[in-house]
Amino acid sequence: MQKRDMRKVVAAVFWVGLIICALINKETLLGILDLLKNNATENVLLVALALVCAKIIGAVTLLPGAPLTLLTGSIFTGGFGQFLIALAIAWIGNVLGAVAAFYIGRYLFREYLSDKVLPKYPRVKEFDQKIAKKGMLTVIAIRLIPVFPFNIINYLLGITCVRAKDYILGTAIGLIPGTAAFVVLGKGLGALSPITLGMGIVGLVVLSYIGKKIDQ
Repeated sequence: MQKRDMRKVVAAVFWVGLIICALINKETLLGILDLLKNNATENVLLVALALVCAKIIGAVTLLPGAPLTLLTGSIFTGGFGQFLIALAIAWIGNVLGAVAAFYIGRYLFREYLSDKVLPKYPRVKEFDQKIAKKGMLTVIAIRLIPVFPFNIINYLLGITCVRAKDYILGTAIGLIPGTAAFVVLGKGLGALSPITLGMGIVGLVVLSYIGKKIDQ
């Protein structure tokens, strides 16, 4: 086995171990976040840093990201200023987590896809070529549709030939509306406001429609 292959095996083992640890200690992680929520007004920077780190860890370990975004919105239930704070925290965490997962997927699985999968499956190869041509636009469209599993998409896009620049820019732009909608939904849950809840749900539905239109 070559040194490069050995490094990939070690990285893959570490990645799988990280996922297992996150799943085993999920309740502990949620408990820490709940503790931070109760002290949000006194330690805003600490809570923001913890939420961003949790977002990154969640994206890498395939833990659901939506509950954390909802939690972020429910913590900062004040006016427009607090909405912007919650949006910034959730967006930064989402983008950094998505980029980390993208590079892990590319490093571990892209070569295998190119050598073993694409030659055997023409349709997969066709999609790979399509996403290379319309990279950033395709990524934006995917990000606008909230029903797509966020964490899995990060890895799947990592193993395609989409350029890293297109992925990062498309993700950064495409995640803003969806993240905002989830934050609004979280604010509605935190404040028990039917109007805010309705705004968040309508926003998600509209984004799904726009994302499908862009990708056509």
